[in-house]
Amino acid sequence: MTLGKLATVWDREVCRVRGVLEDILNETNILILSDLQAAINVVNNAGYIGKVRTYDLKIVLKDIKERQTRLGPGAVSFRWVKVHNELYSNEEVD
Repeated sequence: MTLGKLATVWDREVCRVRGVLEDILNETNILILSDLQAAINVVNNAGYIGKVRTYDLKIVLKDIKERQTRLGPGAVSFRWVKVHNELYSNEEVD
């Protein structure tokens, strides 16, 4: 996945969230930890107001909505962490 020249700071994190959602089974609740509050906010806000700026964000919101339909409102949740050192696949994200 490439982001292009006009990507914002949070676009990379949203792109990584898309990759995580694609890799994890659809029948599993997911907790996504991020040290970038802007990425968490853009996903939450875009889902709430329905405005999507990027293709990756559109795919993320679609996946979350589908999971919530099957598994309930807590199917995908986000939590901010101060730093995500020593967390699974941190090196790939960074």
